[in-house]
Amino acid sequence: MAQPQVVFVEVKGPPEVTDSPWTGADIVAGLRRVHAQSDMYWRVAYPDDAAFFRRIAPEVWAPVDQVRHLTKSCRAIAKGFEMPRAVLALRFGVPIRRSRDYRTMLDVYEQRLRRGVRQNPFAPRVLEPHEQTPEGRTRVMRGHAETIDRLCRALERYPEWSLDRLRARHPALGMITMRELAMFALLHNVHHVQVAEQRRVNPAVRTEDRR
Repeated sequence: MAQPQVVFVEVKGPPEVTDSPWTGADIVAGLRRVHAQSDMYWRVAYPDDAAFFRRIAPEVWAPVDQVRHLTKSCRAIAKGFEMPRAVLALRFGVPIRRSRDYRTMLDVYEQRLRRGVRQNPFAPRVLEPHEQTPEGRTRVMRGHAETIDRLCRALERYPEWSLDRLRARHPALGMITMRELAMFALLHNVHHVQVAEQRRVNPAVRTEDRR
């Protein structure tokens, strides 16, 4: 099995995307950079394993849950990009509009969150006490790194033209192009680390939802 690529970055806080990546290569570069920043963020902001696993309320995700949620989501997205393109076209048809840019997709996602998402098929289960160990943390982080690498490699193999000519169904956003799906993977990884940071700084922030 191929070893995940390693990206070294300086991190002062949670990751962010300040540009508007469009091409598959730009999105892959963003995913690898954001993952490297996120990995360092979890190490610096949550050096204590107990805090990494702790839910501040039963219904509110712990930092580890944010990572596990992202792993489940990215694994599903990777499978979408690994699916034969002909099968994808038969299952979901072809786009009837142009792909939106990254900033527009970010706005669409945030608006959807404000309306609320009742069922999340990628919500992580509550971990058992015996799973909340340093070894358990290592397994979670290793699995997440492998999933990000799998997604990036699938995107690297994807023809650029196919990103706009094929689509898939997102559980919250509906039918979106494959380019938009790749953008979602990137902005989604940024969002959940930023949520964890907001909650770390002020536990009262956004405790009304589970994210």
